[in-house]
Amino acid sequence: MLPKPANENQRTSGRPKLSEEHFRIVEECLKLDCTIEEACIYAGITPTTYYNHRKQDPDFALRMDRARDFPKMVARAAVQKRIRQ
Repeated sequence: MLPKPANENQRTSGRPKLSEEHFRIVEECLKLDCTIEEACIYAGITPTTYYNHRKQDPDFALRMDRARDFPKMVARAAVQKRIRQ
């Protein structure tokens, strides 16, 4: 299930105020194997904002790397389970 998208109607001009909620949405989308661009669109931020935040926050970068690896780990677990059957 996709996370709830960012509310596009909250601000009409200027830069959107970033919150942990934006990045939580990106993280959940990445766990569903979305591209970074797709995840950012869904969260209501630009990919540039995402990449800038990665550069500024190593913990965030690690979290996003783990989220991107999650679908691969789930697939591997499924394959291993099937092999053992």
